[in-house]
Amino acid sequence: MNARFQPDEDDAQGWAIGQLCGEDADLTTQTFAVFCESSSNAREPLMTTSAALLGPISSADLIGLLLNDRASDEMLAAVCREVRARYLADSFTVQNIDGQIGYYMGVV
Repeated sequence: MNARFQPDEDDAQGWAIGQLCGEDADLTTQTFAVFCESSSNAREPLMTTSAALLGPISSADLIGLLLNDRASDEMLAAVCREVRARYLADSFTVQNIDGQIGYYMGVV
């Protein structure tokens, strides 16, 4: 009896997010660059919870904090979680995730 691989939507989404979060370096850097370029100075509520980070804060300010050598480890961890949440919710990132899910599922 041959077992055929049946793609699962949850597996596909996990794989797609992995592709856009470092597993495919080219795709990750290209997508993250678009996210950074489109980041505005508009303050937005936080998507994550942390005692180290107070909101609302702009995505542009968060990216600046990522590069701040005076930020504490606790602050950097909170900023990374918030940037990741916003990156994954970004419309261009979501479009790329959907495309990767389609590829995984054999649709594309």
